[in-house]
Amino acid sequence: MIYEAVVYGRQQGNLFASWSQRYILQERPSDWVPDVSESVSETQKFYPVAVQLENGKTLKLDLIQLMGFGGIICLVIGLFSPIVSIGVFSVTFFQQGSYEGILLLILAVASAIFLAKQNFIWLWATATNAGLLVVLSFLGRLYGIQEAKSKLETEMAGNPFRGLADLAMQSVQLQWGWVFLIGGAVLLQAALLMRSKRPPREAYIATLVILGLVIASVLATPTMQSVVSGDTATRAKQSEAKTYVGSLIRAQQAYFMEHIKFSDSMTDLGLGITPETGNYSYSIETQGSVAVAKGSARRDGLKSYTGTVFVLKPEGSNEFTTQAIRCESNDKTKTAPDAAELIDNKPKCAKNSEAIK
Repeated sequence: MIYEAVVYGRQQGNLFASWSQRYILQERPSDWVPDVSESVSETQKFYPVAVQLENGKTLKLDLIQLMGFGGIICLVIGLFSPIVSIGVFSVTFFQQGSYEGILLLILAVASAIFLAKQNFIWLWATATNAGLLVVLSFLGRLYGIQEAKSKLETEMAGNPFRGLADLAMQSVQLQWGWVFLIGGAVLLQAALLMRSKRPPREAYIATLVILGLVIASVLATPTMQSVVSGDTATRAKQSEAKTYVGSLIRAQQAYFMEHIKFSDSMTDLGLGITPETGNYSYSIETQGSVAVAKGSARRDGLKSYTGTVFVLKPEGSNEFTTQAIRCESNDKTKTAPDAAELIDNKPKCAKNSEAIK
């Protein structure tokens, strides 16, 4: 038996009714007991939560919307959390390439706006593409790390400093920022599916439009392969020059203490260093009380190095001492820096280079 009817008016796409009208059809009997299980409205099933805004208006949210906002907050936290570590250094999603980070931030903010306004047509587009961007980026970095390892196998074959490259490669790890990124994407998508299981036709069009931007940003971002393998291989190659130049100037110091002069021949120093390797060419020269060792890059993308040894005679002493310094070019160049200078009995690197230990 029907005693009364309630008519609700709700705009398409909105969760809550904008108006309602109750109609009494007939009087209820005195012993009537309401059936609670059938009288709960669709709106009440979602446990609405009212949030009072500063402008006096009330924002009504439900648990599903709150779950969606939780996913968006996780995405934002993940944006600025470490996602990849290389030794003691870490990289965030927002730093890595910037295109991905900026786009994901825009998608997260837009999703928050559409979720608050219950605009599910565009929320389908932003939420879906945010999830795709996170998943594609995660898989891309996994693939990039594997490709970097394979590339190092080829590039560093026969290099005496291969061990340094392997050690650096082992330090490359995915970090906890992915937990927030993937978890946030899952929460947001789950909230969307629980609220609107069938996306409207307009949502598919909007999703495809934003998907193009997502793919473009992923392609424009430097791959982890190029970032990791390139940086690791470069550092390993430059370690060769740092070590060899350091060995040459130390050998010159030992040679001077024994012969009271520097050597003009790398062979006399007895180090077994060849004048040329695959990445660098080496040379030594003497300028009176100064000995210079240079490591000049033979390939683009590498820095060059110069080591300088000075002979000093402390005031009031008849004995000679030596001081040495190694200098690294500030830029990647095939020309080794000029010899260092002695200023106030302290060696100082030439212009466009800096001292290294």
